[in-house]
Amino acid sequence: MSIKPKGTVTQPTKDTANVDQQVRSRATEIAVPQSAIDRPLQLSNTSKPDQKTVNQQRLGKLKLEPHPLWYEIERPDVPAKIITPNSEIVAHLQSRGNFLLQSESENYLSSNHVASSDRQFLSTIMTSGTQSDKLSALTLSITSSPIHSRKQLEALLGMAKKKSRNEAVQAIAALKDLLVGNLLPDRKLVFFGKQPGLHSAAKDEELMLWAFEDWLKGWYFQVLQVVEVSKLLDGG
Repeated sequence: MSIKPKGTVTQPTKDTANVDQQVRSRATEIAVPQSAIDRPLQLSNTSKPDQKTVNQQRLGKLKLEPHPLWYEIERPDVPAKIITPNSEIVAHLQSRGNFLLQSESENYLSSNHVASSDRQFLSTIMTSGTQSDKLSALTLSITSSPIHSRKQLEALLGMAKKKSRNEAVQAIAALKDLLVGNLLPDRKLVFFGKQPGLHSAAKDEELMLWAFEDWLKGWYFQVLQVVEVSKLLDGG
Protein backbone atom coordinates (compact mmCIF):
# COMPACT_ATOMS: atom_id res chain seq x y z
CA MET A 1 0.00 0.00 0.00
CA SER A 2 1.45 3.38 -1.05
CA ILE A 3 1.63 6.24 1.45
CA LYS A 4 0.77 9.70 0.19
CA PRO A 5 3.25 12.44 1.12
CA LYS A 6 2.12 14.74 3.91
CA GLY A 7 0.23 17.73 2.59
CA THR A 8 -0.96 15.99 -0.54
CA VAL A 9 -4.66 16.62 -1.23
CA THR A 10 -6.57 13.80 -2.84
CA GLN A 11 -8.78 14.95 -5.68
CA PRO A 12 -12.27 13.49 -5.59
CA THR A 13 -12.87 10.79 -8.15
CA LYS A 14 -16.03 10.36 -10.18
CA ASP A 15 -17.20 7.54 -7.87
CA THR A 16 -16.62 9.65 -4.78
CA ALA A 17 -18.59 12.51 -6.28
CA ASN A 18 -21.51 10.15 -6.99
CA VAL A 19 -21.50 8.89 -3.37
CA ASP A 20 -21.44 12.45 -2.04
CA GLN A 21 -24.40 13.36 -4.22
CA GLN A 22 -26.36 10.32 -2.93
CA VAL A 23 -25.63 11.24 0.70
CA ARG A 24 -26.77 14.84 0.17
CA SER A 25 -29.92 13.61 -1.55
CA ARG A 26 -30.72 11.19 1.30
CA ALA A 27 -30.05 13.86 3.92
CA THR A 28 -32.61 16.10 2.22
CA GLU A 29 -35.23 13.32 2.43
CA ILE A 30 -34.80 12.75 6.18
CA ALA A 31 -34.20 16.37 7.19
CA VAL A 32 -36.12 17.36 10.32
CA PRO A 33 -38.60 20.22 9.67
CA GLN A 34 -37.57 23.54 11.18
CA SER A 35 -40.87 23.68 13.07
CA ALA A 36 -39.94 20.47 14.90
CA ILE A 37 -36.54 21.90 15.84
CA ASP A 38 -38.06 25.15 17.08
CA ARG A 39 -40.65 23.31 19.20
CA PRO A 40 -39.84 23.70 22.94
CA LEU A 41 -38.43 20.62 24.62
CA GLN A 42 -40.62 18.71 27.07
CA LEU A 43 -38.37 17.89 30.00
CA SER A 44 -39.20 14.98 32.27
CA ASN A 45 -39.61 15.55 35.97
CA THR A 46 -36.22 14.97 37.53
CA SER A 47 -37.35 15.45 41.11
CA LYS A 48 -36.83 12.54 43.47
CA PRO A 49 -40.04 10.44 43.85
CA ASP A 50 -41.51 10.22 47.31
CA GLN A 51 -41.22 6.98 49.26
CA LYS A 52 -44.89 6.12 48.72
CA THR A 53 -44.39 6.17 44.95
CA VAL A 54 -41.27 4.02 45.24
CA ASN A 55 -43.14 1.52 47.38
CA GLN A 56 -46.00 1.33 44.90
CA GLN A 57 -43.56 0.69 42.07
CA ARG A 58 -41.96 -2.14 43.99
CA LEU A 59 -45.28 -3.68 44.91
CA GLY A 60 -46.34 -3.36 41.30
CA LYS A 61 -43.68 -5.86 40.25
CA LEU A 62 -45.80 -8.69 41.61
CA LYS A 63 -48.60 -10.21 39.59
CA LEU A 64 -49.76 -12.24 42.60
CA GLU A 65 -50.03 -10.56 45.97
CA PRO A 66 -48.60 -12.56 48.89
CA HIS A 67 -51.18 -14.70 50.68
CA PRO A 68 -50.76 -17.34 53.42
CA LEU A 69 -53.32 -19.54 51.63
CA TRP A 70 -52.25 -19.68 48.00
CA TYR A 71 -55.47 -21.40 46.87
CA GLU A 72 -57.54 -18.43 48.05
CA ILE A 73 -55.73 -15.95 45.80
CA GLU A 74 -58.26 -14.28 43.53
CA ARG A 75 -58.18 -15.71 40.02
CA PRO A 76 -59.16 -14.14 36.71
CA ASP A 77 -62.62 -14.91 35.33
CA VAL A 78 -62.74 -18.03 33.16
CA PRO A 79 -64.11 -17.49 29.63
CA ALA A 80 -67.62 -18.83 28.99
CA LYS A 81 -66.38 -21.02 26.15
CA ILE A 82 -63.12 -22.90 26.55
CA ILE A 83 -61.35 -24.86 23.84
CA THR A 84 -59.03 -27.41 25.39
CA PRO A 85 -55.52 -26.86 23.94
CA ASN A 86 -53.47 -29.71 22.49
CA SER A 87 -50.53 -31.24 24.32
CA GLU A 88 -47.96 -29.04 22.57
CA ILE A 89 -49.72 -25.85 23.63
CA VAL A 90 -50.19 -27.21 27.17
CA ALA A 91 -46.45 -27.87 27.42
CA HIS A 92 -45.73 -24.33 26.21
CA LEU A 93 -48.17 -22.82 28.71
CA GLN A 94 -46.70 -24.83 31.56
CA SER A 95 -43.17 -23.80 30.63
CA ARG A 96 -44.26 -20.17 30.59
CA GLY A 97 -46.04 -20.60 33.92
CA ASN A 98 -42.90 -21.99 35.55
CA PHE A 99 -40.77 -19.19 34.12
CA LEU A 100 -43.19 -16.54 35.36
CA LEU A 101 -43.41 -18.15 38.78
CA GLN A 102 -39.62 -18.17 39.13
CA SER A 103 -39.44 -14.49 38.19
CA GLU A 104 -42.31 -13.73 40.55
CA SER A 105 -40.49 -15.40 43.45
CA GLU A 106 -37.35 -13.37 42.76
CA ASN A 107 -39.36 -10.15 42.55
CA TYR A 108 -41.07 -11.02 45.81
CA LEU A 109 -37.76 -11.25 47.65
CA SER A 110 -36.70 -7.84 46.35
CA SER A 111 -40.05 -6.18 47.02
CA ASN A 112 -41.26 -4.26 50.04
CA HIS A 113 -43.12 -7.36 51.17
CA VAL A 114 -39.79 -8.67 52.47
CA ALA A 115 -37.65 -6.25 54.45
CA SER A 116 -33.93 -6.22 53.67
CA SER A 117 -33.23 -7.06 57.30
CA ASP A 118 -35.43 -10.16 57.01
CA ARG A 119 -33.58 -11.28 53.87
CA GLN A 120 -30.27 -10.86 55.63
CA PHE A 121 -31.57 -12.67 58.71
CA LEU A 122 -32.80 -15.64 56.66
CA SER A 123 -29.50 -15.84 54.79
CA THR A 124 -27.51 -15.76 58.04
CA ILE A 125 -29.72 -18.33 59.75
CA MET A 126 -29.54 -20.76 56.82
CA THR A 127 -25.76 -20.44 56.78
CA SER A 128 -24.83 -20.59 60.44
CA GLY A 129 -28.02 -21.05 62.50
CA THR A 130 -29.02 -24.07 64.54
CA GLN A 131 -31.45 -26.69 63.26
CA SER A 132 -34.25 -25.16 65.32
CA ASP A 133 -33.46 -21.66 64.03
CA LYS A 134 -33.46 -22.83 60.42
CA LEU A 135 -36.81 -24.56 60.82
CA SER A 136 -38.36 -21.48 62.40
CA ALA A 137 -36.98 -19.14 59.72
CA LEU A 138 -38.12 -21.35 56.85
CA THR A 139 -41.56 -21.89 58.34
CA LEU A 140 -42.06 -18.17 58.89
CA SER A 141 -40.96 -17.38 55.34
CA ILE A 142 -43.22 -20.04 53.81
CA THR A 143 -46.34 -19.12 55.77
CA SER A 144 -46.04 -15.51 54.60
CA SER A 145 -46.60 -16.57 51.00
CA PRO A 146 -46.23 -20.24 49.97
CA ILE A 147 -46.59 -19.51 46.26
CA HIS A 148 -43.44 -17.36 46.41
CA SER A 149 -41.53 -19.90 48.52
CA ARG A 150 -40.73 -22.95 46.42
CA LYS A 151 -37.04 -22.62 47.26
CA GLN A 152 -37.79 -22.60 50.99
CA LEU A 153 -40.12 -25.58 50.65
CA GLU A 154 -37.39 -27.52 48.86
CA ALA A 155 -34.95 -26.63 51.65
CA LEU A 156 -37.38 -27.83 54.30
CA LEU A 157 -37.93 -31.10 52.45
CA GLY A 158 -34.17 -31.55 52.24
CA MET A 159 -33.92 -31.19 56.01
CA ALA A 160 -36.57 -33.88 56.42
CA LYS A 161 -34.38 -36.26 54.40
CA LYS A 162 -31.33 -35.84 56.65
CA LYS A 163 -29.71 -38.89 58.13
CA SER A 164 -29.82 -37.36 61.58
CA ARG A 165 -32.97 -38.88 63.01
CA ASN A 166 -33.71 -36.04 65.41
CA GLU A 167 -33.31 -33.34 62.75
CA ALA A 168 -35.44 -35.28 60.25
CA VAL A 169 -38.26 -35.74 62.77
CA GLN A 170 -38.32 -32.02 63.57
CA ALA A 171 -38.44 -31.12 59.89
CA ILE A 172 -41.24 -33.62 59.21
CA ALA A 173 -43.27 -32.11 62.06
CA ALA A 174 -42.84 -28.66 60.50
CA LEU A 175 -43.90 -30.03 57.10
CA LYS A 176 -47.06 -31.55 58.55
CA ASP A 177 -48.02 -28.24 60.15
CA LEU A 178 -47.51 -26.39 56.87
CA LEU A 179 -49.52 -28.93 54.88
CA VAL A 180 -52.49 -28.63 57.21
CA GLY A 181 -52.27 -24.90 57.82
CA ASN A 182 -51.14 -23.37 54.52
CA LEU A 183 -50.52 -25.73 51.64
CA LEU A 184 -53.37 -28.19 51.07
CA PRO A 185 -56.78 -26.96 49.90
CA ASP A 186 -60.03 -28.81 50.65
CA ARG A 187 -59.73 -30.72 47.39
CA LYS A 188 -57.23 -32.82 45.51
CA LEU A 189 -54.25 -31.08 43.95
CA VAL A 190 -54.44 -30.98 40.16
CA PHE A 191 -51.66 -31.31 37.59
CA PHE A 192 -51.20 -28.40 35.19
CA GLY A 193 -52.58 -30.20 32.14
CA LYS A 194 -55.67 -31.34 34.04
CA GLN A 195 -56.82 -27.91 35.21
CA PRO A 196 -60.54 -27.57 34.40
CA GLY A 197 -60.17 -23.96 33.25
CA LEU A 198 -57.07 -24.49 31.11
CA HIS A 199 -57.18 -22.57 27.83
CA SER A 200 -54.64 -21.19 25.38
CA ALA A 201 -55.44 -17.55 26.22
CA ALA A 202 -54.95 -18.00 29.97
CA LYS A 203 -53.59 -14.98 31.83
CA ASP A 204 -50.19 -14.97 33.50
CA GLU A 205 -51.74 -15.12 36.97
CA GLU A 206 -53.59 -18.32 36.08
CA LEU A 207 -50.48 -19.89 34.56
CA MET A 208 -48.47 -19.20 37.72
CA LEU A 209 -51.14 -20.59 40.03
CA TRP A 210 -51.48 -23.73 37.93
CA ALA A 211 -47.71 -24.11 37.68
CA PHE A 212 -47.37 -23.83 41.46
CA GLU A 213 -50.13 -26.36 42.07
CA ASP A 214 -48.50 -28.77 39.63
CA TRP A 215 -45.15 -28.33 41.39
CA LEU A 216 -46.77 -28.63 44.83
CA LYS A 217 -48.42 -31.91 43.86
CA GLY A 218 -45.03 -33.43 43.00
CA TRP A 219 -43.44 -31.94 46.13
CA TYR A 220 -46.27 -33.31 48.30
CA PHE A 221 -45.70 -36.79 46.90
CA GLN A 222 -42.07 -36.58 47.99
CA VAL A 223 -43.17 -35.50 51.47
CA LEU A 224 -45.45 -38.53 51.72
CA GLN A 225 -42.54 -40.77 50.79
CA VAL A 226 -40.37 -39.21 53.50
CA VAL A 227 -43.14 -39.61 56.08
CA GLU A 228 -43.63 -43.24 55.10
CA VAL A 229 -39.92 -43.98 55.48
CA SER A 230 -39.98 -42.25 58.86
CA LYS A 231 -42.84 -44.49 60.01
CA LEU A 232 -40.93 -47.58 58.92
CA LEU A 233 -37.89 -46.46 60.87
CA ASP A 234 -40.10 -45.91 63.90
CA GLY A 235 -41.43 -49.43 63.51
CA GLY A 236 -44.93 -48.38 62.77
